[in-house]
Amino acid sequence: MLACSKKYLIQLAWVHKLNQINRYLLHDLSNHLTGVLTLSELYCEHPASESLPEGLNIIKKNALKSRDLLTLLAQLNHPQDITPTYVDLQCLLQNLQPIIQAILPSNAHFEIKYASNTPLPLLRGTPNIVQQIFLQLICNAGEAVQAAPKPSITLSIDPTDNAIQCALYDNGKGFPKDFEQPSFQPFYTSFSDPQHLGLGLFSIQEYLSMQGGHIQIEPCDVGTCIRFSFSTLST
Repeated sequence: MLACSKKYLIQLAWVHKLNQINRYLLHDLSNHLTGVLTLSELYCEHPASESLPEGLNIIKKNALKSRDLLTLLAQLNHPQDITPTYVDLQCLLQNLQPIIQAILPSNAHFEIKYASNTPLPLLRGTPNIVQQIFLQLICNAGEAVQAAPKPSITLSIDPTDNAIQCALYDNGKGFPKDFEQPSFQPFYTSFSDPQHLGLGLFSIQEYLSMQGGHIQIEPCDVGTCIRFSFSTLST
């Protein structure tokens, strides 16, 4: 019964976060399509405009971005295989860049720092679940930095002998002083509005434990540092 309840809460956490990510992607999609529609109407009314070549190029770029966003929406919302396999983390993060750009505040600085220039070892795990872990954590960080004067989020990745160590830093509001134990329990949240269910960190901890990984939160003078790890195929 307990295992079934945990599974349900984990699924609920991702569905809730997925709805939020969908809203961000649809907002960007709407902006691109608005640009296409506005310029198209302008050139229909003034076909001989001198700016037509430049405008058509803008229309083309926005149309291609719209197509890419629709592809991302379809991939995120399509049922995916959860069979354990291996994950190329560097490739996965590269593919997530357009979604990360959409879910973060427009003025936020996001950076990925690799401790080594050598290729990362493959992870033991499920690509779909690893993707969910990063999207949930980065989405949470994006919400945390919204009120920061210069919002900044940094993801550091450091391969070791038997694991890949990750650290996500943000300069947002941070966690309360008593965060250590309750934060990984279901329905605990540091956000005050009711739209946050308090299942994100709980589900991420469960996901990581299933794949031999760990997660912990470290207090910072400003913001938050979340450290988490994945086991590699060599272990």
